[in-house]
Amino acid sequence: PARQATSRSPRWIKPVLASAGLVVLALGIALWQRANKPESARPPAGPPTATAPTEKLSPARELAERARAIARRPSLTRVQLDTAEELCEQALKLDATDAVVWAIAADVELYYVYPYGYDMSDERRRRVQERIARGASLDPEQFDVRVVRAKVLAHAVGTTASMAEAEKMFRELLTEHSGDHRLVVELAEVLRDQRRYDEAAKLFESVGEFEIAGWSYFQGSEPRAGLAAVRRAPRSVTALQLTATLEYTGNEDLAAAQSALDRLEPSELLAEMPATVAMRVALYRRDPARVLELAKGLSRDYLDAHGFRGPRAYFTGLAHAMAGQPAQAEAEWRAGLTVVESMLSSAPDDRQLLLSAAWLHAALQDAGTAETIFARSQALAGLEGDTLDFVNYPVLLKLRKKAAVLAGAEEYFRTKQPLWQILHAELRFSPEADFLRGDPRFEKLLRDYLPEGAKPL
Repeated sequence: PARQATSRSPRWIKPVLASAGLVVLALGIALWQRANKPESARPPAGPPTATAPTEKLSPARELAERARAIARRPSLTRVQLDTAEELCEQALKLDATDAVVWAIAADVELYYVYPYGYDMSDERRRRVQERIARGASLDPEQFDVRVVRAKVLAHAVGTTASMAEAEKMFRELLTEHSGDHRLVVELAEVLRDQRRYDEAAKLFESVGEFEIAGWSYFQGSEPRAGLAAVRRAPRSVTALQLTATLEYTGNEDLAAAQSALDRLEPSELLAEMPATVAMRVALYRRDPARVLELAKGLSRDYLDAHGFRGPRAYFTGLAHAMAGQPAQAEAEWRAGLTVVESMLSSAPDDRQLLLSAAWLHAALQDAGTAETIFARSQALAGLEGDTLDFVNYPVLLKLRKKAAVLAGAEEYFRTKQPLWQILHAELRFSPEADFLRGDPRFEKLLRDYLPEGAKPL
């Protein structure tokens, strides 16, 4: 994955796994990254909003500010974000002529897309853009409007040109409001989305945002630097989530990862992002009972957040299979397939949904259908045959495409592709890779590309 995983993950790596959903934290994480950003300390020359603290707020502005306060809470959950969105809807009904209300509504809406990734749909992005456009039409020079416009360009539009424009806008705002903490963080996040990870991390560190710096180092494939940074951060759900992720990916130390997760309260593991990290570590540790216990606390059948995007049944089915309960595993995967197919009916070209469907068909021993769906997902990504990428390899593992996995992983490791350590940890620990164990080529692959500082094989 601090507002997330402060976690703010880059858009290109999306939850890491479509179907099997690996922790990524953040494209697109972790990924996962902004959950703990403190409020900005605005200089006297430039207040953060047009409303002075002593001025009585209008009813609409008061509701919007309440929504913004919720959205800026550490480790924001989907339920909290839904509450903030409802407050914004009420505020807009009271007054649709206030530019600040529109800006806050757009900002709250943006949190679904970035940094949390709870809803990455085109429809959600369109709503974000429309809301800030309404605010800009009412008062384009208002401070909140300008800030949110830059954020939307960077994280909802997200093209190379729009991110460059967002960077320019934040630099201009910082010229006017020198030293503004929140603006520095926003600028660093744009740098990170442009894959300027080291530059972004150092900027985060310059204002004491060590957790977010850790996520930037992580996304830049520098897990040791990420651990050093996050260890300087105050305790938070996302900091512990990041620590666990770095321990099992960079150090490949499952005991240390579990130790970090043990510091989370049971109530904190009811949120999707930390729960998916904890379930993955439990799978790696071959603890199916723990996986099922964690999954039971999640209310949604489909998990959609940076770190994992796919049906909850992915985890529960694997847990039952690991526990020697094939009938229960099949039932879980069939239920998950029903959920995914329902979503595909309205988004037939969603590659990650297609990969989830392919994985589930493979799990249900329907290799023919899995191959057909996988081929469609490859075509959508412009990939040929069984070419491996960071999103599709769970399907290749499930279909037991040994040659494709070995060749693709070797290329991925050799060229040090983004977050390559996650793939290495998956191959080293996952029960999905058990069919490869004992193969001399596989064992050599793991040894030759063992991350620096990782526990010996």
